[in-house]
Amino acid sequence: MPVLKAPARVTKFHHNRDNLPKEDLRRHAQYNLVLSFVASAHRTRPEFLLASVRGSKHLSDARHITNYLAHIVYGMNFTDISHMAARDRTSIAHGCNRVEDLRDLAEHDRALYFAELALREFFNASWEVVNDTGE
Repeated sequence: MPVLKAPARVTKFHHNRDNLPKEDLRRHAQYNLVLSFVASAHRTRPEFLLASVRGSKHLSDARHITNYLAHIVYGMNFTDISHMAARDRTSIAHGCNRVEDLRDLAEHDRALYFAELALREFFNASWEVVNDTGE
């Protein structure tokens, strides 16, 4: 199986952080945290979730969950997520709707609830420590 690579514009987007406003840097960090979290939970690599090809159903589902969590936990809009994920805004909306439908199943709802809680708490704590100005 060939190794999937993220499109060049995504790689540039995620690695070119010089001179970014603090809010943009925060959004990048939040999305990358969700991406790493979901990739680890789904036993894959973040690059596979950012690949330009659709991939397997397993990867597609993980990608939808990543975008859903970024939207729900950090309040990112579909346009911002689409730039970070190299997908169309309507694709992001479709994926979020699919994951929302999964919440009707207790086991999915429970897993998503704890994922939301962990991501929110971890980011808030780590962001405050790293960006503490001592004021």
